[in-house]
Amino acid sequence: MSLQSRKKITHKELKKDKLVTAYFKTKDWIDQEENKKKLYITVGIIVAVVAIAFFFFLSISTKIYGGNFFNL
Repeated sequence: MSLQSRKKITHKELKKDKLVTAYFKTKDWIDQEENKKKLYITVGIIVAVVAIAFFFFLSISTKIYGGNFFNL
């Protein structure tokens, strides 16, 4: 078992942060008009599905627990 020396990180590699690069690529993608529409529609659909699911399960739990679901 031999020890290996660490790879020296260059200044250019330090400037390249994957998280920051991903942030700027995502921001550039969102700034395009056709992608904004897709994003708004997708977020709207997700919010609607979550709201429908919440009220659906709330109504089922109200039937099962007789309206005392939150006071278990």
